[in-house]
Amino acid sequence: MPRLAHVLIAAVLAVGLAFGFGATLAQSQTEPPAATSPVKAKKALTEEEKAERKAAKQKARQEKAAAKKAKAEQCRAEGKQNALKGKDLRGFVKKCVAS
Repeated sequence: MPRLAHVLIAAVLAVGLAFGFGATLAQSQTEPPAATSPVKAKKALTEEEKAERKAAKQKARQEKAAAKKAKAEQCRAEGKQNALKGKDLRGFVKKCVAS
């Protein structure tokens, strides 16, 4: 009887300690755990990948700004052809760029 009691106590302690240290009992080891959120996936990137993403984002911003600036110039020229000046020209350019 004392041996059985000791074995049961040892088993209970082993399971308790395993859960206490964050180990899971039935976890598959065949494939690595997938990132569950974009934040975790972003942290998993290497420095090179982060730099590439940052450069691509910056390039996209610059292209968008350049396209907006070109559209504003085009709208400004169109407004001047229509003999608009001052606040009227500004309002026209604002509406034209927004559309």
